[in-house]
Amino acid sequence: MPYKILFLKYEELKKDDVFFIKKIADSLGFPFSKEEEHCGVPQRIVQLCSFENLKNMDVNKTGKRPIGMSNSSFFRKDEIGGWVKNHVFEPEKQQGALAQCVCWGHD
Repeated sequence: MPYKILFLKYEELKKDDVFFIKKIADSLGFPFSKEEEHCGVPQRIVQLCSFENLKNMDVNKTGKRPIGMSNSSFFRKDEIGGWVKNHVFEPEKQQGALAQCVCWGHD
């Protein structure tokens, strides 16, 4: 049996989350029945898995990872491209690391 790979882009998922929940279920071999769709099961899953719902759960507000890191550190802003604002890019350090990797073991 060939393997299936489903590629998703966060930007597309944000535009039509219910469509992609159905697509994910289909790709896993568990499509929603007509009754489940009629009862709003995909919409409820979107609601339960929403950024705001997960961010506001007590375990994610006050819980900690075994290494001591706060669970809340996994939640930033719910915006496309928001990760760029939370990372510091230092091109000169990255180039230096790349040069070390390329030259490793060479005279």
